[in-house]
Amino acid sequence: MPKPRKGEKQSDFISRCVPIVISDKTAKDNSQATAICDSMYKTKMTETIPVKELMLTDETGLDAIALVEYPAIEMDFLMFENNEVSVTLARIYKEKQILTGPAMIPDKQIYRYNQETDEEYYVYFTKETVEQSSQKYLEQSKQSNVNFEHEVSLPNITLIESWIVTDTLKDKSAALGYSVPIGTWMISMKVNDSTVWNNIVKKEMVKGFSIEGFFVEKFAKDEQISVEEQKNIELLNQITELLFQITE
Repeated sequence: MPKPRKGEKQSDFISRCVPIVISDKTAKDNSQATAICDSMYKTKMTETIPVKELMLTDETGLDAIALVEYPAIEMDFLMFENNEVSVTLARIYKEKQILTGPAMIPDKQIYRYNQETDEEYYVYFTKETVEQSSQKYLEQSKQSNVNFEHEVSLPNITLIESWIVTDTLKDKSAALGYSVPIGTWMISMKVNDSTVWNNIVKKEMVKGFSIEGFFVEKFAKDEQISVEEQKNIELLNQITELLFQITE
């Protein structure tokens, strides 16, 4: 049975694993093989890799949202076009050339590999960080910062809808068929470029959203001490030292 290699992406491992699992008759078809390989990857990763919480500071935040083939949150968006949606979705959503899906899911563990430090780890965002990120993204007027696979800028695409899920049963996300936790950041993007829509979206070169920006690890943020706090610590140390001298 294959094992995930250090630094190997989940999609790469599954592509490598599926034919092996089928050939050795562990699975009878692609669907079963994919499920087995996905479970193997997640089990291996969670057993050996540390998990880190990412947070915002005044200096950090989102820069852009990318359209990608393999979203890190492992959940695809929905595409809406007048003539190509189901009857159920057509009753809910009438707009044309719109992509809707989750941008950030709280407490969702996302695999990361740092090539410079040769470090593997998972990161996640709390509900508070997800909401702060969604607000800051709009406050800084970055709703048109969209790219393809974190590389090529895509003009004429803009964020037209943004909301935080507060009820898993009554939320619009549930009506659209999503099962996401409370605190998820849902977005809709209007694609005003028919070339992008026809040649990238409709050909399924992209399937979901992926955020792009800067965050800090929780322990790193907690270690930051203000000048005033540092002075208080130094004063406390001086008092402690003086008391120690008196009691000697």
